Amino acid sequence: MKLYYKKASIFFLLLFLLVFKVTAQDADKLWSKAFELEKSTIKKIERKSIPTTFKVYQLDLNLLKSKLNNTPKRKGKLTTSSTFLSFPNEKGELEKYQVFEASILEESLQKKYPTIRSFVGKGIDNPGSVIRFSVTSQGFHGMVLKRSGGALYIDPYTSDKESYIVYTKKNLPSIEQFECRFDEFNSATKSKSQNVSAKIDNANDGNLRTFRLAVATTGEYSQFHITSQN
Repeated sequence: MKLYYKKASIFFLLLFLLVFKVTAQDADKLWSKAFELEKSTIKKIERKSIPTTFKVYQLDLNLLKSKLNNTPKRKGKLTTSSTFLSFPNEKGELEKYQVFEASILEESLQKKYPTIRSFVGKGIDNPGSVIRFSVTSQGFHGMVLKRSGGALYIDPYTSDKESYIVYTKKNLPSIEQFECRFDEFNSATKSKSQNVSAKIDNANDGNLRTFRLAVATTGEYSQFHITSQN
């Protein structure tokens, strides 16, 4: 009789562990590989550059949003979070991160635009790696900075925001090297200076003007700026 109860206890223990494992896997089932998307009829998002090598994944965006609802905000001395999520890498594997909300908006603006949310995650499977991602009406956008110095990107691939392209910076096609042509521009500007001189007085007419400024930076600068905040 004792042997029977012992065997039954072992059986139920194994069954519990199996159910727990399956439940844990299903709880993080955000991503699934998509092999035939390149041949599908779903409209793809136009890109200025197509990486030479990439992988495509399906994302359950609604499930992701629900998992992020109770994510703690990263501020003060908060160093732990109960939100653990996995994201794909360039090898076709899922890597787990401990995730915090890291809003880039001022608090009042964040309340005004609750659908624009930004997050940061610390690598668990790959310590030292950091993921920065946002979830908006435009879908999911993510960038992983690896301890080795490489960068990985996850962008929307199809217009339905269900499929995403995963690629590394080194897989992007090379671009022409920057060439400074200030001297040519300066010479052309001087030749037109007389035509513009009549408009200079407008700058001192006492009227307050508001301008919009767009600043473009290199990937290296952006990477340094993000890393310096961690």
